[in-house]
Amino acid sequence: MLSASHCGSSKEAAMIGTLNKVMSDPDVIARLRELAIFPVFAPGPAYADVIRRENAAWSLVAKTTGMEPQ
Repeated sequence: MLSASHCGSSKEAAMIGTLNKVMSDPDVIARLRELAIFPVFAPGPAYADVIRRENAAWSLVAKTTGMEPQ
């Protein structure tokens, strides 16, 4: 889940707190895994790091396999 940068810090804090609570619930995680969903909760800068790592990994796959941008 992403939010707009202009949503406001109080709304953002409330959303992060709620998501953190939900993502800490073992029943929620178990149900998501049953659905082959493997969630990663990483607010703000931590999520930016996740995106950078994913981008680097998939860029390497594309380069290694000879994929070309369309």
